[in-house]
Amino acid sequence: MQEENSKLTEHQTTSIPPSSLKPGKGKLVLVLGLISVLGFPVSFSMFFLLSSLFSHQVLAMFFLLLFPLGFLLGIMATIMGYRELNRIKKGITESSKKKNAITGMVLGVCGWTILPLSAIVLLSMFSGVSISSNKDAMINDLNNIAAHAYQYRLRPASMGGGEGSYRGYAIPAKMSQNENGIYTAHVLHADTLKFIAKSILDSSKTIEMKIDSESPLIATSWIYGGDFK
Repeated sequence: MQEENSKLTEHQTTSIPPSSLKPGKGKLVLVLGLISVLGFPVSFSMFFLLSSLFSHQVLAMFFLLLFPLGFLLGIMATIMGYRELNRIKKGITESSKKKNAITGMVLGVCGWTILPLSAIVLLSMFSGVSISSNKDAMINDLNNIAAHAYQYRLRPASMGGGEGSYRGYAIPAKMSQNENGIYTAHVLHADTLKFIAKSILDSSKTIEMKIDSESPLIATSWIYGGDFK
């Protein structure tokens, strides 16, 4: 009898009255988990929406800041959710927000595991878009240089031209290098001119282009090297 009374007394002293229970942080855990896991679809959406407004370098910097934030929020939601469930189990906080804590913790785990994968996907997309943009810009530069070479061919020698030949042609300094690539011209024949372009970002990315007298403004061949293939 005395043992039962002592157990009852111990239970009464260790239990916490419902009125003194803390409200808990289940909603906060849920919000943090949602924000972290939404970083994946939001990042992709913003990539396509902003790609036409900002350069890929600016977008890359933006996402380098966005991903750590989502990752940290996911970790916070996981840790806070785990602690909140422990407090509910011990009767320290209210159990009414238990579902929020569980959901937020699961979303947090998804957030900090999915975000690194989405970062890899987005970085590969950035790389692919950057390569394509660089390639297109270099092709446009080569077409402008080819037009300039053709004008040289048409001009008489007295005006500094080739007088019907590509011999002696040299790319002007302002056109031989820019933010896209480095360009050189090689006279293969009086009527044939070859241009070699190397990407300013990676010299292994190259473009070779030839023009002749029959189609001076239309390249007779294009050869792509490196990641431009």
